Amino acid sequence: MQVHYLIGMSRLLAGNPAGALTKFQQEENQSLKAVGLLLAKHDLGKKAEFQVEFEKIQQMDDVNYTVAAIHAWVGNAEAALELLEKGVTEDPRTFVGMYQEPLFRSLHQDPRWIEILNKTGRSPEQLASINFDIPMPE
Repeated sequence: MQVHYLIGMSRLLAGNPAGALTKFQQEENQSLKAVGLLLAKHDLGKKAEFQVEFEKIQQMDDVNYTVAAIHAWVGNAEAALELLEKGVTEDPRTFVGMYQEPLFRSLHQDPRWIEILNKTGRSPEQLASINFDIPMPE
């Protein structure tokens, strides 16, 4: 399961990287554990450890989404948007859930973010236009 990762992310998003680090260390999924630890170490100011581990993750296959999320979280908007644009162009299905990913929230005010969401069919306007009216049984 991803319980420790999700609790760690909640703590990270709440501004508690030390608490997040503790939960990420308990995560059994090694990929999620690696990403969580990386984000927590960044927020704890362990820049050298962050850089070494981030370089390892970037060498893996099929990690554009993950690397883009890390770039966005640490404030590298240009690198994040570049990877998202590339990824959406190559395989938009991989990126359909990014509109709800909190690691990308730093990109939400950038006009390129909306352009990328448009390509996945998940821009706010596209989602708002979906008619979702389920009749309730009487």
